[in-house]
Parts: sequence; structure tokens; C-alpha cells
Amino acid sequence: MDHPKKMATPDEGDEARTSDDRLKDLEKQLLEKEDLYLRTLADMDNYRKRMDREIKEVETKTRKALLIELIEVVDNLERAIDSKGKCAVSMKEGIRAIHRQVLGILNRYGVVQLESLGKEFDPRYHEAAGMIESKDFPAGTVGVEMRKAYLMGEDMLRPAHVLVVV
Repeated sequence: MDHPKKMATPDEGDEARTSDDRLKDLEKQLLEKEDLYLRTLADMDNYRKRMDREIKEVETKTRKALLIELIEVVDNLERAIDSKGKCAVSMKEGIRAIHRQVLGILNRYGVVQLESLGKEFDPRYHEAAGMIESKDFPAGTVGVEMRKAYLMGEDMLRPAHVLVVV
């Protein structure tokens, strides 16, 4: 015996459609929240990377400032070593020992002293304080190095102060 098919009442159809609509709304909200979560996660990762970069920049600037001051000490020691006065030999040797010690400290921090004498003038590494004539060096080279250049990695801490041969 055939049973008549049960017809959905208008209330049941509305209820089924409303459930589907609610489910779709909830799925949409979930996708929006997931998207917001992923964006926030990416923003936090970018923020962390930016902070790491900024901290490294501050550390580098601080290290550079300290090393530049140490370089000034090296300059004074070199002037004392090169002095032509009546400085006792033992005192000069003491100054040389201190000079080597400070250069060692600079070297451990990656600071390299550049030699400029006889090298071609390069404005990246040299500041021209003037010009001189020389039989010992060709034109366009450094004839006198008044102050040495110092590099830390690729960063110029201080250019050499030189006289350029004409």
C-alpha cells in the first residue's frame, strides 16, 4: 500500500532554510575570524622582525661610538710613539704595548686599520686635507697619511686624513 508522501509544512521548510542560512553565516564568520587571525599573526611576525632590526641598528651605533673613541686613543698613542722628544726608551716601549693592546681590542670587534700611504686616493676611504709634491709616489696617490682610516666590516668608522700627490 502506497503511503502518501508527507509534505513539508511551511513552518518546517522555513526552519530548514533558516538553519542552512545560519550555518552559512557561521561559516562566513569563521572564515573572517580565521583571516583576521592569520593577518594578526603576520603583523606580529613583521613587528618582531622590525624590532630585531632596530635593536641591531642601535647596538651597531653604540658599538661604533665606543670604537671611534678608542680610535682617538690609538691616534694619541701613535703620536707619542712617533714623537722625536727625549722620551725614555722604556716609556716608548710601554706606549707601544698599550698601542698593540688597543689595536687588539679594536680587531676583536671587527675594526680594521687601513693603510693609505702610496695607495690611490679614494674618497670612500680618504679625506683630502691638501696636496703635496712627491718624488716617492705617483700623482693621485696618498703621499702623507695624517690620520688612519678604520673600517668595521663594510662600515667606514672614520676615513683617513691625507695629503694627495699632485
